[in-house]
Amino acid sequence: MVIKLRDLILGLILIVVIYFLKSNGYIGFIDSDAYKSNVSQFISLNGSDEYVLAELVTNERFDRKQCTKKILGQCIGSASFDISFEAHYKYHIKLSELTYHMEGDALVFEIPNLYLSTPVGIDTTAEDSHCKEKLLGNCDKTRNDLLREVSGELERKGKASLPSAYDKASNKLADNFNEFVKNNTMNVFYKNIYVSILSENSKSRRVFSFN
Repeated sequence: MVIKLRDLILGLILIVVIYFLKSNGYIGFIDSDAYKSNVSQFISLNGSDEYVLAELVTNERFDRKQCTKKILGQCIGSASFDISFEAHYKYHIKLSELTYHMEGDALVFEIPNLYLSTPVGIDTTAEDSHCKEKLLGNCDKTRNDLLREVSGELERKGKASLPSAYDKASNKLADNFNEFVKNNTMNVFYKNIYVSILSENSKSRRVFSFN
């Protein structure tokens, strides 16, 4: 009888402690079906192919001088062309590749790769270009030849700048998902969101708190 009473008291104390911890946010009970459903809805809403999370804007300048007209192997016309513009490097993930799971009160997103969207966007409204022709030079041809080269050069620069986009992309994914959950009045089942980009050399995990 004494043992049963003691067990009953211990059980009641345990229930009170769990209720206190849960009420104050120290522990939580995760409905796995609910959190999986929420993430699935987020992915379905935003598509699975190209989800842009970061953008870098830079001022670029390119120039080219070339012979545009020859007779008997001799240049009788040349043009010098230079152009300046804003380049918009956009970086995206494929939501179909996104994996996720819960670790305690943290939702963990793992991104296999961050991709550069191509072709790189150019703001032609801010374009500044100049050309000088000599003799039978052709500015239009020089401009077109240069722009063909520029496309490949911008892609090379964009890929080289990938590391500077990791922080922005991770932050944007966490913020966007959190806003999605709040705006749709869903149950907030996490306190933190962890984001890992697996292709990153440092293999770091970024932590974002949403208390």
